[in-house]
Amino acid sequence: MLSAVELEGYGIVIGLLNLIRNGANIISLAMATAIITATMGSMGFEPSFEAVRSAGSSGVANAFSVGLRNGFLTMMGLVIIAMAISSFQAQKPSPVEETAPERAGQPAD
Repeated sequence: MLSAVELEGYGIVIGLLNLIRNGANIISLAMATAIITATMGSMGFEPSFEAVRSAGSSGVANAFSVGLRNGFLTMMGLVIIAMAISSFQAQKPSPVEETAPERAGQPAD
């Protein structure tokens, strides 16, 4: 992205990149938490991290592990889709220096 702007615009672009990165981190944490709690709830356990921490049975821990696995698989699928989309983007051709062809038999200036 930095190659698309002039030197004076680097600060703005870096700020935008950090904003996007932080926003993606927040959204991915919320998605993973929702997937884990939904999985735990669907397996009949209280969907809270306190229940996992203080659980005496291995069923809650198993439900949490299954939810965690589902969260990782979902995030992995989203990353693969994003990689596929970014690989299909058209590459901007690099500028080619135009030079006048030298005439045969004439010395260059």
